[in-house]
Amino acid sequence: QHPRRRGPGRALGAGSGSTGWGGIYATLIAAGHRASDLGRYTERQLKLYYREALRLERQRSARRLADVNAAFAGGDAARQRLKQLTD
Repeated sequence: QHPRRRGPGRALGAGSGSTGWGGIYATLIAAGHRASDLGRYTERQLKLYYREALRLERQRSARRLADVNAAFAGGDAARQRLKQLTD
């Protein structure tokens, strides 16, 4: 059964705070998946790609936080971080 036929709120569990298919599709499109391809993915693929997209976004956020922290600290911390990024 295709995920779009399961009804709203059933994508990743039917509890409060669960993500619906619209949120999953929006996340995958933002992560670079083509909207025209999503309908051909299996439910399992959609969920796996969605979780991976969230994991990658958390990693990007953590790197941004480290970069901003180093920039505000200035001095050696900022220089070392810049060297890491440019080597």
